[in-house]
This record gives sequence, structure tokens and C-alpha cells, in this order.
Amino acid sequence: MPQRENRKRYSRPLAKPKKWCKIKHMKYKNLKQYTDAQFKRITGVSRKTFGKMLEILKPKHELKLSRGGIKPKLLLEEMLLAALEYCREARYS
Repeated sequence: MPQRENRKRYSRPLAKPKKWCKIKHMKYKNLKQYTDAQFKRITGVSRKTFGKMLEILKPKHELKLSRGGIKPKLLLEEMLLAALEYCREARYS
């Protein structure tokens, strides 16, 4: 069998962030400074609805944390925010 040549494998460079993107990583603490209209535009729900969603998710989240395991890197508010932003921005084909 012929031996394979030792070829260097080149990976593609990582994509650079787009310059037009104003919000790179949205955090819940940054959303507090926005008005109610801006909050709804970003998340798709009002602050009152967002608060009710958190009330529903908190007991389930605390139960999950009480079982042990690896601690989540994101706060519950940030997880919900990421899910809402994904639903708002996702283009379903």
C-alpha cells in the first residue's frame, strides 16, 4: 500500500462579526434600560408577559438545579431571552 502524504489540514477561519450588528450578546441586565416598546420589539413579548413566563419557569428550573449536576452558565432570564430571540429571528422554511 502506498503511504499517504502528510498533508496539513487547514480549517476555515472563523466568521467575523458583522459590523452592522449593534447587539452582539444581549443580556437581560442590558434590557432593563430599554423602554417597554423597545423591549417588546427585541423579545416579541411585553415585560409583563416576560415576568409571567419567568414565574412559570422558576419552580421547574429550581427543581432541575436541586438534582445536582453541572450548573448552567446562563441565568434563567437569559435562557428565556435567548429562546424568545431565536423564535423571533428564526426563518422557518
